[in-house]
This record gives sequence, C-alpha cells and structure tokens, in this order.
Amino acid sequence: MFFDLAEVILGDGMGNLGNDVIESQRAKGLRASGKSAASVRSNVNVAPTQLVGQLWGSVTFTWQQNGRKPNKSGKPSREMVDQVAEWLQIKGLAYSPWAVATNIAKHGIPVPNQHNPGGVLSDPLAAERVKGILGPRLRGAILSELKSFLVKS
Repeated sequence: MFFDLAEVILGDGMGNLGNDVIESQRAKGLRASGKSAASVRSNVNVAPTQLVGQLWGSVTFTWQQNGRKPNKSGKPSREMVDQVAEWLQIKGLAYSPWAVATNIAKHGIPVPNQHNPGGVLSDPLAAERVKGILGPRLRGAILSELKSFLVKS
C-alpha cells in the first residue's frame, strides 16, 4: 500500500521536476525549436525495497548545462551543420551554418557564457530543492501509513 502511494507521489514529483527543467531552459533563453523540451520524460521504477525516479531528455540539456567540447577532428559533421542551420533559422540569425558549426567543432562552447548563465539542469534538480519538493509529501505518506498500521495492530 505504501509503495503504491509513494509511487504516485514520486511519479507526480518527477513530472513536476521535468516541467521545472523545461521552465529553467525557457527562463534562461535557451529554448529554440522546443524539440529538447518535448523530449523530457519521467519514470518511476519500482523494486521490492525501493523506488527510483528517473528523468530523461535530449543530449541538448547536457550541452546547455556543461557546454560542449571541441570535436577531435575539429570539423563539423553534415548533421551538425544541418542542426546549426535549423537553429540559426529559428533564431533569425543570418550566419553561415558551416562557419558556425566549424567554430563549435574547433573551439567547443563553454558554459557559462554571455548567452547561457548555466544551471539549466543543476538549478531545478539541486538535491536540497528536490528534497524540499518530494520530502514533505513522502514523509506525510509514511506517517499516514504508519498510523494506519498502528491502528490496525
């Protein structure tokens, strides 16, 4: 019974944290096409003695959080040039996609920088913040289950 209730609470919490990550991305001005935001998924894995909440999303979130290292070759792939072209079009920027992709491939993108303050993941998913969101609800469920158990005994 407790695990069922805790699974629902954790599932709701993970969904809310996913929305918080999307909002963090938007608030920091890092959202372009919306594809990475649309990729956010949450899940709760149930094992006999534990519940594990998971949050998944596009690799774009990792780049927005940690930056991007240069390519080993220093050359962009065709796919990278196409992705940069789409991004430039969405942003309304009139730069050569090949030139931008080549610059990224050679130099990477450090974070934080003038366009990205960092923290797209670490701000909404900070341990104390997550505990503050999930802790009280889970604590309440545990107390309720314990009271019910004691009354039945």
